[in-house]
Amino acid sequence: MNIKLQQGVFSCIADESLIFLDSNEMKYFQLDIKKTQLLLDYCKNTEDRENFDKKTIKLLNSLEENSLLRFVDDLDTVINRESFFSKKIAKPEDSIYSLTFFNRDKLNFKDFLIALSVNIYVRFKFKFFYNPMKINRGKTIFFNDFDQQKLIKIIGLYNSALVFTPWRGVNKCLLKSMALKYFLNLNGYNADLIIGVRANPFFAHAWLQIDNVVLNDNIDKVGDYQPIMRIR
Repeated sequence: MNIKLQQGVFSCIADESLIFLDSNEMKYFQLDIKKTQLLLDYCKNTEDRENFDKKTIKLLNSLEENSLLRFVDDLDTVINRESFFSKKIAKPEDSIYSLTFFNRDKLNFKDFLIALSVNIYVRFKFKFFYNPMKINRGKTIFFNDFDQQKLIKIIGLYNSALVFTPWRGVNKCLLKSMALKYFLNLNGYNADLIIGVRANPFFAHAWLQIDNVVLNDNIDKVGDYQPIMRIR
C-alpha cells in the first residue's frame, strides 16, 4: 500500500525528526526519532510493505486519522521517500533586515494607514477565515527585478509605521510577515512567506524572502529553522 501527503499538508526533517504542517488547520505534528525512522523505513521498502510490524501500521493509521497522509491504491504510482516528503526548500543566504532600520524616509500618513490596514486585515483573516494562509493577489503587477535599495526603503517605511500601531513589539512572526507581504504587494513586490520549524524542543518561525534574501529577520536566526512551507 502506497502513501501520500494529504492536500495542504507539508513535511520536512528537522533534527532527525519528521514534522508535518497542516496548512488547512495551521497545526503542527512532530514525530520522535524512532517513529520517524519507522516511516523512513516504510518509504524505502517498496516491495514488502504487507509484512511491516504492528508499530508501523499503527503509526500510519494514526497519521491517516489526523488527516496528514492517505493510502494510495494506484499500482502505477511509486511513493518513495523523495515523493512522499514536500519538495525541499533551500535555506536563505543573506538578509537586508538590519539595513531597513537605517534607511527610512519620512513616514507619511498614507503609508501609515496602509500599514495599519494590512495589519487589521491579516488579524481579521486569522480570526474569521477558514484558510487564512491563502493569498489573493488580484490583478497586481509585480516588479521582476530585485531592487535592494527600493525594498529597504519600502520595508523601512513599514517599520516606521509599526511604531504607531497597537502591535509594536508583539512577537507574532506569522502575522507580521503576512502583513508585510501585503504591504510589499501593494508596492509592486511579491515576497515569499516561509515557515520554518525546528525540533527538540519544537518551535516554528515565519519570515519573508525574495530569492535567497531574507527581508524581515536576521540570517543567523532563520538559519536555525528548516523551511517546511513556502507561500508565493
